[in-house]
Amino acid sequence: MQNFYPREIHRIQWSWDGAGSGRDETPEVSQNPELTFSATSVWRIPSRGLNRPELRVRVSIQQSPREPPIEREIRAGDTGFLRPPEVSEISQPESVTAGEEITLSCRVAGHFPGVLCVTWLRRNRGAGAAVRILNSAEYRIEPGAPHTQDGKSFQQETRLRFTPSVQRDQGAEYVCRVGHVILRTPVERRSRELQVTE
Repeated sequence: MQNFYPREIHRIQWSWDGAGSGRDETPEVSQNPELTFSATSVWRIPSRGLNRPELRVRVSIQQSPREPPIEREIRAGDTGFLRPPEVSEISQPESVTAGEEITLSCRVAGHFPGVLCVTWLRRNRGAGAAVRILNSAEYRIEPGAPHTQDGKSFQQETRLRFTPSVQRDQGAEYVCRVGHVILRTPVERRSRELQVTE
């Protein structure tokens, strides 16, 4: 709030989609050279609350009880906070031997909020559609935990561990599919076709 007078502020009320609300009792107020005042009010929302681009955050400011409040609103998608993930190519071993466990991995970085939907799929040689892989004794999926250094973007690495066989995996292609709140369609990365030796 800028260039207001007098200094007193009756009430600042914050809310987001009606789910949360709170008052800022102590805004930071400073005096301007022309003897008016400016104030900054900060209200923090947990990052898990920013899980939809259409989420709306509202602030209502009332300088005195006799005046109507001034209201402002912004959508989470318009803040610049929400960022899609950058998904690396799948890392895979150069050589694959039947009966020896391998790990495929995919690095995801730069996204906000940190919540992702990661799915691994397998497409057999010559098959049209890829089939979703579930965590099992055959396939161990490690989705990875999101971590951040600055609170403004997240990164994580997802891994798929399995022991290939010639019958099942020769020429097979593996897919890492990453979904995020800001993406209209998930991002997919495909492995090279596996060449399994006995």
